[in-house]
Amino acid sequence: MIHGYELVILASIICSWMRPSRTHPVVGAIYMLTEPVYSQVRRLFSFVPFTPIDWSPMICLLGLAGLERGLLFLI
Repeated sequence: MIHGYELVILASIICSWMRPSRTHPVVGAIYMLTEPVYSQVRRLFSFVPFTPIDWSPMICLLGLAGLERGLLFLI
C-alpha cells in the first residue's frame, strides 16, 4: 500500500514537470490522490520562506519511508 502511494507521488512529480491537462482522467486521479496530502504538508511547513521549489512531494516520500521503516520495526 505504501509503495503504491509512493508511485502515485512519483507520477505527480512527473506530471508537474510535463504539465498535462488536469481534465485527463488519469492526471485528475493523480491530483485527487496527492493534493489533499500535499496541502497539509504545505500548511505544516508554512514557516519555510517562499522557495520556487515545492518540497511537499519529497517530504511525503520521506514520511512514507519513515512510516514503512517504523512498521517493519514493529513486525
